[in-house]
Order: sequence, then C-alpha cells, then structure tokens
Amino acid sequence: MIFTQITVVIGFVVLAFIVYTVVLQQATQDIVKELLNQEKIVGTNMKGEQENVWKCESKATTKI
Repeated sequence: MIFTQITVVIGFVVLAFIVYTVVLQQATQDIVKELLNQEKIVGTNMKGEQENVWKCESKATTKI
C-alpha cells in the first residue's frame, strides 16, 4: 500500500517536471523568436535621449 502511494507520488513529480520543462522551452523559444525578429533595439543614452543600440540585419528563419 505505501509502496503504491510512493510510486504514484514519484510519478506525479516526474510528470510535473516534464510539463514544466516543456512549458519553459516553449516560453524560451517564443522569447528568442521575438528577439530575432526585432528590427532594432532602442536604448537610452546618458542624456535621456533614445538612440539605436544595434540593428539586426539578418532575418533568421531557423525552425526547430
């Protein structure tokens, strides 16, 4: 009886970990896609004025 309960708890922990890693991977992939698709990133200089920090020239189309 106790062995079955321990097995079920371990199973739920493993399942929760798998779901967590899949969700984290999806979120990370969305963030990376958004960063790669940006035309430019606007920063603020010391005077409080906006300036272009860098411009991404390539259009990455990597599919995973």
